[in-house]
Amino acid sequence: MATQCAPGATGTAQREPVPREGCDVCQALHRQRESARRAGHPRTVHSRNAEIAAHPHEGAA
Repeated sequence: MATQCAPGATGTAQREPVPREGCDVCQALHRQRESARRAGHPRTVHSRNAEIAAHPHEGAA
């Protein structure tokens, strides 16, 4: 699973799952995550991260 660094609440870098390019579900979850981040809803950000990380892709190792 690919990840990227994002600033955490304490200023430390945390790893976040990167949505798979071309996957509509991943892209929708990514948009929801970014919207929640802008709105200041860290629990929703965390939830969307978990959903992106757990979302299956055909042929994934």
